[in-house]
This record gives sequence, structure tokens and C-alpha cells, in this order.
Amino acid sequence: AEGSSNELPIIPLDADQSIHSSTVVSDTLRNLYQERVSPPEHSSKIPYEAAPLLKTPNHFSDVDEIIRVICEREKISHDRKNALREVMSRLVKAFEANEFFHGMKFRLDVYGSSCNGFASNRSDFDISFRYIEEFNGWERMLEKHSNIHIATINAIERSLKSVSGIALVESITSARVPIVKFASRVDRIKIDGDISCYNELALHNSQLLRRYCAWTKDEMLSKLGLFVKRWAKECDICDASKGSLSSYAYMILLIHFLQRLKPHPLLPMLQEV
Repeated sequence: AEGSSNELPIIPLDADQSIHSSTVVSDTLRNLYQERVSPPEHSSKIPYEAAPLLKTPNHFSDVDEIIRVICEREKISHDRKNALREVMSRLVKAFEANEFFHGMKFRLDVYGSSCNGFASNRSDFDISFRYIEEFNGWERMLEKHSNIHIATINAIERSLKSVSGIALVESITSARVPIVKFASRVDRIKIDGDISCYNELALHNSQLLRRYCAWTKDEMLSKLGLFVKRWAKECDICDASKGSLSSYAYMILLIHFLQRLKPHPLLPMLQEV
């Protein structure tokens, strides 16, 4: 009954009903949330009340269906994957057209949610630029001298501003990791992206998550991860710059939880496999 402390509210799951509306999805996430959360001070959202624990097989079946529906909505589409490839092609052409990079060998590596197994249609396009090691010692110089690092960031900014198909270009050189922000559009798909230099830690982090996602052949981890990310964003607790956790931190917590389940963990510790 409504207001009861020991029953999970019934959530409409019929395909003809409005589970795809943001209001229903928000209510769904609220009902599934098991603990009260105190949102960051900047948040205007109301703290979520504790929901009753799940007790029957039907409750778990309902949760499985909710996760499936949200995952189907959130996961990256083939069209967006193709759009990301097109944007990468535009970036390479932009660099090759800039005299600053003439004769230099470089590479662009994608990191973050676009490639770590938890990609959605909302994911930014995060890219790490680096010179190829054998080119005249520039790789070692770039890592040691911040002025060369900043010069490269500025050259990237000029490159992106000089070509069509790339807009809203802005360099942020005062950040802990200097970046160039940009936006692009392929047909009706809008893509926001960042380019940094030598973001090696981010590349390794993305590779770690991708390997764990590949371990679960039924995409179990990817589905749960997309659901957790959506839940965290709905609760306004998924922005490290504003005092909460990053989406990467939530994925690490999820992996840790699945590794510690008893009596049968759902994920291994890959360093021990």
C-alpha cells in the first residue's frame, strides 16, 4: 500500500506506458535508492528518502527490467560511433594542416567513457595528444618543459579554429591538466570533446575499465555501470569539480562491490588472474 514501509512502490514497465519520460525515470531511480544522500551544497535537488529493501523475486525482476530499459536508452548508438570516427578524422586533418605540426609524428588516443565500456550517447569525446617517441626528442622535452606543453596546447587550439566542422574551441591552460575544449556536429549528432597532452593516467584508467567490461560476456558490468551513472547524475552527485565523485570513481566502486560479493563474486581481480 502507498506509504507502507515494507513494500517497493510499483513501477510501470509496460512498453506502452511512459517509462521513457524523464519524470518516470527520475521517480524510478528515487524508488530504487536505498540510502539517504546529502547532496553537495551547490545542489538544488531535494535529498532522496530511503526506499524499502527488495524482498521478493518480483521486486528483483522489476529492477532487472528497469536496468535493461535504461541501458537500452543510454548506451551509445552506431550512428554516434560513426560520428566519433568522423570527428577524429577532422581533428587529424586539422593538425596536419597546421605548420606547427609539419614533419612531426604524433598520435591521438581516445580515453574516458567513449571507449572504456560505459559509452553512452551523452559521453564526451576525450582525447590525449602525444608526439611519437622517436621524433627528435620532443616527447621527452614535452614531458619535462611546461612551456613546450603549453605551446602544443596553443597550437592545437589554432588548428581547430582554422577548420570547418569544429566550433566552440577554447584552451584552458591554467587547469591541472591543460586542455582544449571543442564541439562538433555530424549530421544531427552533437559531440563535445577535450584534447589534452600526455594524459597517460587517464589512458590506463580507461584500459582497466575496458578490460573488466570485456570479462563479462553478457555485458552485465556495462549495463550496471550505465545505470549507476544515470542514477548518480539524477541525484546530482556525479561531478568531481563540484565536490562529489566522478563517473570513473563510481565505476571503480561498482567493480569493487562485484568483486566482493559472497559466496560467489561476479568479477575477478584481474591482477590475480
